[in-house]
Amino acid sequence: MGYSANVEIRLEVEGVILDVAQVGRDSLILREPYESPITAGARVVITVDGREHIHPIFLHQGISKDSREVNFC
Repeated sequence: MGYSANVEIRLEVEGVILDVAQVGRDSLILREPYESPITAGARVVITVDGREHIHPIFLHQGISKDSREVNFC
């Protein structure tokens, strides 16, 4: 039988937890729109089979409610 990992991805910014649909090298796609002018203090948390991997990030332009795509470095 094959193995399928349980993977969850979230963005934490301003004490708010946002569900992430997809993450790439320098951008991510939120599941729901959100707006935040904050450009620092965010982190992407990827949980694989219950094990968390935390990645601090810098948001280039914050988060716009007009786009679910968020750019970061």
